[in-house]
Amino acid sequence: MKTFKGKGRKLLAAVLSLLMLVGLLPVSAFAAGSSVTVTFAYLYQSDGSQIMYQDTFVGTHAVSGGAGHPAVQIYADGEEAYCIEPGEHLLTGDVLTENASEAWSNLGYTKQEAIKMALAFGKPGNAGGLIGSGDAKHLATQMIVWEFVCGYRDAASYALLDNCIYNAFCKNGANAEVAASYNTYPTLTTIDTFYVSEDGYLITPQKLSAGSYQLVEVQAPYGYVLNSTPIDFTVTSSENEDLEGLCVITVTAYDMAQKGKISITKSGEVFASVNVTGEEGVVDKEGTWGIINPIYSAVYELRNLAGASYQVIADENIYTGDGTLRAEVGTVVAEITTDENGIAETGELYLGKYRIVETNAPEGFALNQEAQLVELTYAGQEVSVTSLWR
Repeated sequence: MKTFKGKGRKLLAAVLSLLMLVGLLPVSAFAAGSSVTVTFAYLYQSDGSQIMYQDTFVGTHAVSGGAGHPAVQIYADGEEAYCIEPGEHLLTGDVLTENASEAWSNLGYTKQEAIKMALAFGKPGNAGGLIGSGDAKHLATQMIVWEFVCGYRDAASYALLDNCIYNAFCKNGANAEVAASYNTYPTLTTIDTFYVSEDGYLITPQKLSAGSYQLVEVQAPYGYVLNSTPIDFTVTSSENEDLEGLCVITVTAYDMAQKGKISITKSGEVFASVNVTGEEGVVDKEGTWGIINPIYSAVYELRNLAGASYQVIADENIYTGDGTLRAEVGTVVAEITTDENGIAETGELYLGKYRIVETNAPEGFALNQEAQLVELTYAGQEVSVTSLWR
């Protein structure tokens, strides 16, 4: 069994749900109507070099930067913050009390979602995956946010439309650590194939819009048969289960463990005819020609034998991929007897190692007391029942 969970994820909700600073996107939320004091700090790379503007760019309110101007980081009551209105002038010690939800709302849903992704892949959510000093990581994240806000990066496709903000800081190879962190921002990739975890479930990384969907298995777990029948499900708020602030829809898919059959052929030497040898000559007074003093010998042929009985015994504990014990070691899982064609076949058995023991020999034959070891192995997800001959 595999479980798929589609969800309406509120990514970085604590960061974004209560915007209240004009021009600021706080990393930790403040209650609406609270007042905060704005402070600034200069930015430095790991080698101690100060991060400086290399050029200007047009922000939402005015031209920002200028060659030789120092880059700064904004803090709100000591908490790291990100600007969403570049060009809006603020001074150290400014106290802001106005709720900034209007500025955030004016960006629109698509830009809001893009900025959330910028924070998720930037310093707030991925500091360990970026390069350079904390200041360089912060500025690289801020640059991506500004690109979305100003329209220099497409908020739907994430494609860069104008590199003016990058050039404002990293033109001609300047501020290498900032450039390195900036360039780790991922390109948009469509992912429609997901893998379940070791526990047999997956949760989609992003929310699914309301609508109708199909869950289709394209690769079965090892040891299981592919179930490619689509499973229809619908995303509606009324059907969702609220789980820790997420709207969760559970879709369950079942796979059948692959099984196998063991076929046994019993054969032996069976009397078939008599062979006559000797010197040829006249054998009676009538002059009949034939074999003088014939020697008779039996001729045997290898033929399949009916009536041989076998026990098939688990030679190990037999488990399926979900951890269920299907047969304990030493358990007789099948008893079979060869038919008139000398063939015996088990029913469907779970994959694993087995021991075959002859319990009754065909009439006229000695019992074979040597056990035969066999193993039913996975034959691929397209095969329901595999076969093994012995």
